[in-house]
Amino acid sequence: MSKPPSSYTPENSDRSCDKCGAPASWANYQSLSFDDSLQHHLYTWLNSPQMWPIGYIIRNPYSPLHLECQIPSRNWRDAFEDLIALNSGGQMIGQQSRKKEAEVVAHLHYEDTYKQVSRINELLGREARWASLLQRIRAFGARNKINETISVVDDKAIPQTKADSQQLVEFGQRIIATLKEDERKGWPASRYKLRTQ
Repeated sequence: MSKPPSSYTPENSDRSCDKCGAPASWANYQSLSFDDSLQHHLYTWLNSPQMWPIGYIIRNPYSPLHLECQIPSRNWRDAFEDLIALNSGGQMIGQQSRKKEAEVVAHLHYEDTYKQVSRINELLGREARWASLLQRIRAFGARNKINETISVVDDKAIPQTKADSQQLVEFGQRIIATLKEDERKGWPASRYKLRTQ
């Protein structure tokens, strides 16, 4: 999507369709394959003025979307927000506002982590109850000498339950470690924003 198909020319992009008045890029290019036609439409659409700054963010190699992947140690998003504000006739966001935004987002990030860990604890509680039930099933099989039941519980059910519980514990530990690492690094608020925010 970084460049238009080979049949695209800038002169064609400003002409309108004789039938409906739509931009020439929306006309039916019969000589293009479906992929080339789609690529051409997306290229023109993303370059249109009404798509600023989305088109720039997606397409331009100097947009913060690409720069933060190449040089993640720099805070590109705040600088880009200021650039958009200035280009739109507004003012850059003040340091106090940035600081307050970072505090609020860090709090929300902490709350989200807390909710995830709480959910993991709930699931671990379910796994513990299931493990207890499996032990009772096994005991029933042992009392009644049902070897097939004992075999299924010992060979499949209990190992699977232990593996599931271990995965949940490891996932929770990773979430907490990530939170601690983020707190240590002191990321700006923009670092927590989703790609499209």
